[in-house]
Amino acid sequence: MKAQCQPEHIVRVLDELRLFKTPYEIACIREANRLSIAGHQAAQAAFIGASGELDIQLAYLAASRQRESNVPYQNIIGLNDHAGVLHYQHYDLNAPKQRYSLLVDAGRRFRGYCADITRTYAGPDAPAVFGELVSAMHDLKEELVRGIAPG
Repeated sequence: MKAQCQPEHIVRVLDELRLFKTPYEIACIREANRLSIAGHQAAQAAFIGASGELDIQLAYLAASRQRESNVPYQNIIGLNDHAGVLHYQHYDLNAPKQRYSLLVDAGRRFRGYCADITRTYAGPDAPAVFGELVSAMHDLKEELVRGIAPG
C-alpha cells in the first residue's frame, strides 16, 4: 500500500528538491528562528526569575508570539530532574526550591517552515562542573555555527 501512495521515484525527486532552499524559504526559516529565539530568551529570563515550568512555557509562548495550539511540536520545558525525562510534558505549576537546570526544547512555525531549538541552562544551584559543561557546549556550538556558510 505504501508504494502506491508514495512512489519511490517521486519521493526521491521531491527529496532532492528539498535539499536547496529558495531565498523565500530561507527568509521563512530565518523568521521562524528569530521568533523562537525570542521565546528561548524569555524562557531563560523566567527561569532566572525563579518561575515554574508552566510560567516558563507561557513566557516562551508570549515572546515567540504564538498560541500553544500553533507550535510545530509539543514544547518541552523541564526543570531539574524533569529535564532528564524523555519528552517531558507535565509543566509543574510551582517553582522548585532549588534550580539546578532548565531544558527548553521548543520551536516556532512561520508560513509552514519550522524552527526547532533545544537549550539547556544551568541554574544558580547547579554544581559548578555542570555550569562549566553547559558553557563549554554553548561555546562549541557557537564555534560550529561560525563555520557554517551557504554552499
